[in-house]
Amino acid sequence: MDLISLSFLVTGRDASGAPTAGANMLYLRGDQLVNPAAGAAPTAATVATKQTTYRSGATLTVSVAVSHTGPARPVDAYLGVQPADGRSTLYFTGGGFVPTPTPIARAYPLAGGAALGPLPVFSVTLPGSIPAGTYTWVFTLTDPGNPAAAVASGSAPVTFQP
Repeated sequence: MDLISLSFLVTGRDASGAPTAGANMLYLRGDQLVNPAAGAAPTAATVATKQTTYRSGATLTVSVAVSHTGPARPVDAYLGVQPADGRSTLYFTGGGFVPTPTPIARAYPLAGGAALGPLPVFSVTLPGSIPAGTYTWVFTLTDPGNPAAAVASGSAPVTFQP
């Protein structure tokens, strides 16, 4: 019997106006729709910073972690930030940020039973020229070559006050 996965990545704003992001996956097995969120998801992705509020001159370090209880599988990993205006997502490439979905790791071989991190991925001393507001970091794992096929995702809002 074939197993078809349906992935959803949703971004928006909560009641206070802060940016939010989330991912969900459903499976179609024959004529049954299975929601792995009802039980323990086989893969979890988290992104974190040491603080939730920063000022100019402070060092922002973004760390990611992954846990995977399912069978071994490859994943693409994306680290993005939604600026305070909430209109776009900029993706970290290791050498900078770009406006198109670009993985920081392609077809990473995620072993069954893996527990990785937290691993620091990005660090910067914040200049005063950054506009004030809430920025949301998003870490997403997807099927290789398909940024729309989310396997797991986590987000961390950070407020910048110059």
